[in-house]
Amino acid sequence: VMEEPEPVFEPAPEPKGPIKAGWLPFINAPAMLDGTLAGDVGFDPLGFSDSDAQLINMREAEVKHARLAMLAAIGWPMAEKVHGGLASSFGLDYLLSDGGRAPSVLNGGLGNLIIAVGLGFALILASLVEAQTLATGSQMKWEEEKSEDYVSGELGFDPLGLYTFWGKTDGAKFAMRTAELKNGRTAMMGITIMAISEAVTHTPVVEQSAWAFRPFWETVAALMQTI
Repeated sequence: VMEEPEPVFEPAPEPKGPIKAGWLPFINAPAMLDGTLAGDVGFDPLGFSDSDAQLINMREAEVKHARLAMLAAIGWPMAEKVHGGLASSFGLDYLLSDGGRAPSVLNGGLGNLIIAVGLGFALILASLVEAQTLATGSQMKWEEEKSEDYVSGELGFDPLGLYTFWGKTDGAKFAMRTAELKNGRTAMMGITIMAISEAVTHTPVVEQSAWAFRPFWETVAALMQTI
């Protein structure tokens, strides 16, 4: 039996001169964005990355926000979908904001003691992780000089081996970092839209787009009934 060949990915591009911005092809990308970083589409209209060091720092921040947003994009609607039923079944306090919306800065509901304690615990846990990664050198302080092979966000945490899912070559890892950033950017936009939409409409996102938060076969059945 012949084994399937391992997918081939192009290696990370070598540094080069000004290139066309991937997000708006008829303009040039900023000088710092030369395509060598994963997910680089030449988007920096406010000029945050004005040096190599600042570029790496901004990427570090982007990766962290992307990962948090991906968790939030799942946790926010999940809380609205299942919390009420779980709280009722186990006789627990109902912690959602008015109208069944997830507690947030815009929705309110953060004054609940249980939620405040949970947020405090999350902050302590995040601080411990941050301190540990700085102590082990897998992450570096912004003012510290980074080596050429330093990869922002590569903390050594990959229990499922997803980083090398497409292979252990530099090109395969580059492709996975790009996939993570694309999903993270989508999640950052998504969670922002969720928060604003709920604040304006006072309606949980799971009710605004109910079709997206129920089994797909129920959605298909509902569509079939309209035909």
